[in-house]
Amino acid sequence: MIRLSPLLLALFWILDVADGLVVLSGDTCSSPELRAAIEKSLKEDVAQTLVALREELMTNIKPAHFVIFCGPSTQDYKYVAQSCHFCTHSDDKITCHVFESNKK
Repeated sequence: MIRLSPLLLALFWILDVADGLVVLSGDTCSSPELRAAIEKSLKEDVAQTLVALREELMTNIKPAHFVIFCGPSTQDYKYVAQSCHFCTHSDDKITCHVFESNKK
């Protein structure tokens, strides 16, 4: 279960520009593959989770150009991202955010 504060939900908007239209989305995950990668990679601490998630993305999801950040699930996060493929997922201890980057 994802624990996001109301403030974070208000700030968590992904800006997607397609065909000249601006679309705002409050969804927390646009990709079942990214959600599965995060679920598989959640470990006992943040450092282990980051290493496992990076390896999972590089090995099993192509292209492997992502921005990843993880932290305690009890911490509030504030960020802005522009990406069509993204996911925020957590367990009781750790929350991870993954955004596909535009790097080619």
